[in-house]
Amino acid sequence: MIGLVLHRWDETFPAPVVRVPGLEPGGAWRVLIEAMAAEVAGNPTPWVRLEHQSLVDCAETALDQKDPALYWRTTALLGDHVPGGSLDRLRLLLSRAHESAARDEADQADRDLNCRIDALLAYGGFLISVEEYAPAFACLNKVFTIAEWAGRPDIGAISPDDARRRIAWANLRVGMGYAQLRVPQVAGGRLTRAMMDFETLKDERERQSARLLLDLNYDSDIGLRLHALAESSARPGPFLVLLVRAESLRRRREWGQAEQCLREALEQCLGDCRRAANVSYRLARLYLEHAQDRVDRHAELTRLAIRRAAEAVRYFRGMANRVGEIRARCLLSRAFIAAGLLPQGETEWHHAARLLGTFRRDIDADHLLTTLDARLHWAEGVLLVAQGRGVPARRALLEAAHFFRELDDGRSTAAVERLLAEAGRA
Repeated sequence: MIGLVLHRWDETFPAPVVRVPGLEPGGAWRVLIEAMAAEVAGNPTPWVRLEHQSLVDCAETALDQKDPALYWRTTALLGDHVPGGSLDRLRLLLSRAHESAARDEADQADRDLNCRIDALLAYGGFLISVEEYAPAFACLNKVFTIAEWAGRPDIGAISPDDARRRIAWANLRVGMGYAQLRVPQVAGGRLTRAMMDFETLKDERERQSARLLLDLNYDSDIGLRLHALAESSARPGPFLVLLVRAESLRRRREWGQAEQCLREALEQCLGDCRRAANVSYRLARLYLEHAQDRVDRHAELTRLAIRRAAEAVRYFRGMANRVGEIRARCLLSRAFIAAGLLPQGETEWHHAARLLGTFRRDIDADHLLTTLDARLHWAEGVLLVAQGRGVPARRALLEAAHFFRELDDGRSTAAVERLLAEAGRA
């Protein structure tokens, strides 16, 4: 296969330049494969996942050769992907790009300002992916500051459209962060701003992506729009479409079709632990809810829920994502309890509680402690209901419902309130 090595990321046509082994005209490494470059530029995600290691190598080489433009351009592609194995090398690479891009003074003559901003976006996106929200939001706030300054008519360091695009990308990432935290109103505001900016820029693909993230955030039914999306030449990547469709089907209790969508989404996760953790978590939740509907398949479905929740725990641990691990352990606890395995469910709940206790004092992102406490109380309430301890169960579930209301998370509030009625009978 062609070894792809990014040499420049053109401002008007972001086509990667590739090196073809055996073809070294004039000793240069640059051969532009037009058709392939156009395809990659239109949808870089599969290419980046497959060539992630090569891009990391390229960025490190650019750093060693003191080529900051190439370094920033390359790292700009890496932030939204979380490969398997140790993340130390990637984290160091992105953090160094962030530090150099944020530290160096910018001026009107800075030809690399766009790619410097993109390096900040990449690091912020990576931190959102591993759920380190406080540094992520701080990094993305720098994007807003620099892009707003650079795009001013009296400054003109970058074009107004370039500034608007980068502000939209930053809002998209901040919105994704709050959506992960299940703070729908805050997330929705950010995602709406991004969508409107992409509409102004006439970037239909990004506008559709922002719209789908809004659908996912607000639990919207996209059934009527699926055909239009399928026919659009600017449709977003299939992974996001599959996630939104699966959620829409799950809420309609069309379990088989929802499962099929998530299984197809799992095929889009090659080389990306963040995606795999996301889909495994959603599959576990789907099986757990389906089990409540099907008494005849309850044992089978709860076993599947346990398996997928355990997978999610493993993926989150592999990324050193403690927030995701706590969330997944709470779900795994509920799955064990649904399967009648109360000792295992209690063990998982204690694991989650201890993990939260180890870094509770370090949490400084708005809403993060609230969302984790809500899920911990939810799982605790489920355990206490199963143990027949109605009074403490009700107390735990009331706490969970209070926290979810504080987050404006209507979906989770409704689920907990249904359990409160059961706790009253325990």
